[in-house]
Amino acid sequence: MQQQSDKEAIIKKAKEKYYELKNKSGSHSPSALLIQKEIPEVNLTIDCCFLSNPYATEAFMKRLKSAISNEKWLYSQIESYPAQNAQIAEDVAKSTGVKAENIFIGNGATEAISAILNNFIQGKILIMLPTFSPYYEYVNKKTTTIHYYPLIKGEDRYYFDIENLFYYCITNDINNMVVINPNNPDGSLVTRDKMKELLEKFAFMDNIILDESFIEFAGTPESVVGSFYEFKNLTIVRSMSKIFGIAGIRAGFCITKSEYVSKLLNSGYLWNSNCFAIYFFGLLNDKEFMKEYEAAKDKYNLELESYGKALETCNPKIKFYKSKANFFLGELIDKTKTVEELMFYLLCEHGIYIRQCADKKGLSDRFFRISSRNEEENKKIIEAFKNFK
Repeated sequence: MQQQSDKEAIIKKAKEKYYELKNKSGSHSPSALLIQKEIPEVNLTIDCCFLSNPYATEAFMKRLKSAISNEKWLYSQIESYPAQNAQIAEDVAKSTGVKAENIFIGNGATEAISAILNNFIQGKILIMLPTFSPYYEYVNKKTTTIHYYPLIKGEDRYYFDIENLFYYCITNDINNMVVINPNNPDGSLVTRDKMKELLEKFAFMDNIILDESFIEFAGTPESVVGSFYEFKNLTIVRSMSKIFGIAGIRAGFCITKSEYVSKLLNSGYLWNSNCFAIYFFGLLNDKEFMKEYEAAKDKYNLELESYGKALETCNPKIKFYKSKANFFLGELIDKTKTVEELMFYLLCEHGIYIRQCADKKGLSDRFFRISSRNEEENKKIIEAFKNFK
């Protein structure tokens, strides 16, 4: 009885403190580091709220440790002004095959998203739901009207019909659109051929923002970066946080019109990258590092596939949607249980942190999102779900 009482007390305290932290975090979840600091009673060991490849993090850290062991190099990096935005774009240009004049470096992909939305989107913008919240949070409401377009909820995945989407946009005079591929938070994928079909059909629009932050997890080459110059209204957003596992150094970019890049560079985005992000961007052209990254990606994606299959059958109370990203959208179909119960069971009894999705437009409080970690952690996650009664 005492043990059960202690467990209930820990869960109660964890709930109170978590929601206090959540209220301060807006539409995003408090970080695992913050939870560890503010709720020490909880032994958080597996962060399934954050979306990244831990094997890629290891590859980067191996290089970074070697670099910072050179005290003279580290001193110069800390003391001096970092490279300017346009200079960093030169490194990204070499690795992507896109001209540097079309690349805007962001302090994380979110800064690039905000810069594009606030400076170049006017009129009406279509945003599919569910989605990544900054796409509707950072729209300039004074100049732009948001049209929310719900994705179709199929038996095992979310999707949209191009013809219906086209009809809606024509009927409502939509001149801007956001597409996330694979979509966050459900992981649904539009293949490269279908995406090019969409881009051709919607060539009449002023702007199409295509977010490919999770495209490396799709298993096969699905990016349309190589076709960028075929579409005059296209902006492609890429986050390095997820695929390389380096969220802490804030590295992202977008590929867009040269006139957009010029305006942004003349609007104050000059030294917006720190020395460690700049060091990372330089590694994109290091053949040995990229070889190590590709090996880390292949290993992770292989484990990701088996993890997804295990999730599908781990607990009849929970439905997981098929995903081509490194995360899975779960729906608690047992009406006698709540996602809150599931979340704090995982957190307090197993040290596993997941993302509630009640605050995501287009989803209800029956949904949550969980990422894939390394093989050992994934096994613990599956066992924890199996034991959820």
